[in-house]
Amino acid sequence: VLTAADAAAPCPAESASVPRLLPAPVPGFSRQDRVTALVSELTASAGAGTPAAPRTVIVSGRGGVGKTAFALQTAHALIPAHPDGQLFAELSDAEGRPVEPAEILRRFLRALGADPASVPEDLLERAELYRSLLADRRVLVVLDGVVDEEQVSRLLPAPAGCTALLTSRDPLPGVLGTHGVCLDPMPNDEAAAMLGSMIGAGRVHDEPVSAAELVRLCGGLPLALRIAGARLRARPHWSLGQLVERLADESRCLDELEHARESVRDRIGVSYAALAPELQRLFGRLALLRLDDFPAWLAAPLADTDLTTGTEMLDVLVQAQLVDTRRTAQGSRYHLHKLFRLFARERLTEAETAERRADILQRVVSTLISLARTAHHRPAAGRVHAMPEGVGRERLPARYVERLLAQPGTWLGQGRSILLSAAEQALVVGASEEFWDLTKEGFRLFEAVRPVASPVPVGLHMTA
Repeated sequence: VLTAADAAAPCPAESASVPRLLPAPVPGFSRQDRVTALVSELTASAGAGTPAAPRTVIVSGRGGVGKTAFALQTAHALIPAHPDGQLFAELSDAEGRPVEPAEILRRFLRALGADPASVPEDLLERAELYRSLLADRRVLVVLDGVVDEEQVSRLLPAPAGCTALLTSRDPLPGVLGTHGVCLDPMPNDEAAAMLGSMIGAGRVHDEPVSAAELVRLCGGLPLALRIAGARLRARPHWSLGQLVERLADESRCLDELEHARESVRDRIGVSYAALAPELQRLFGRLALLRLDDFPAWLAAPLADTDLTTGTEMLDVLVQAQLVDTRRTAQGSRYHLHKLFRLFARERLTEAETAERRADILQRVVSTLISLARTAHHRPAAGRVHAMPEGVGRERLPARYVERLLAQPGTWLGQGRSILLSAAEQALVVGASEEFWDLTKEGFRLFEAVRPVASPVPVGLHMTA
């Protein structure tokens, strides 16, 4: 029986083609320890004596964290283990729009030696021919900027001995049998070394304080560091301190992180543009209190919704690599990268009027007042206070509040930054009544739970 794959099978002359499609590694980027560990793991599994199987690695992380650079560095190290060729394709354009799998397959088939005139029009037939051409070959396939699982379902190599490296902002949990690598911002020492490799170790050595501050202002984001390095290379007469002064101005920081066709703002914007409108609004509002770290409950008053919906919205932002999360004994905490917070603040200013921002802030302040009053009237220091009438207009579920405030002093310690920031912003928008209510409740709670000899925290004292 002649199948479509048999009919489309390449002739020997076609099979001899060895594609070499990998771009050059990104200059200055180095995460050599992680690359070496991954390469060792992949090559060890290939020679472990077990039946060979295609290996798939998904490199995920936020925009600008260096996924493509890491994948290319790894791919070049894997070339000796894949002598039959290396394929590479970008699966999304500059705006994050997906490229059709049929087009990627057409290019791959031609690179593998198929006669362009014999490439099938049907997607399934192209996928069958692709698998046939990869049979009994050790080929490396790099798929950069994967949008979702469906896009790569026909592009992953099935034959044993092949390896696929995928990069995506989404960890692609639906792609089974994979090895995941999630990239975080670079540690300070690696970031400083990357900066030195771009502008010269001498400039970094001559200005160690400014170099360290530059790394901090870039948040360890390789894209930001690469842009900063390019700007300094183009301006050898600049000191590192001059660029630090520009980046320290939050109103223009993202403007400074642009060079040629590279832009931190544009890279973050790709993930932001893919969000539903209500998620875009929440992301912008996360910058309202100027906090880098915050609890899950904050999403409810910001989005004007219930706790469950607000938490689910936060989790979507986490999956979109716009917000980070970590587990603590008191529940999940969320975090905004410095540069992402600046982007969110720009979107907040564009999308929400001053009056609207004041209304949102009022909901947050009301929730904080409610929590502070509830915490104050829990048993503390051997005292039990009677609950007053009307502890706040914004309420969270009683069971959640009970768990959140189980240790009022612990909650105050974790929530002090939110209390101070909300009070500060209440003054900025002219909500003096809310400012004094929040200050009073925060101070009363501190007085109730602090040790006798403990001083009033400086920020709380100044606010009070």
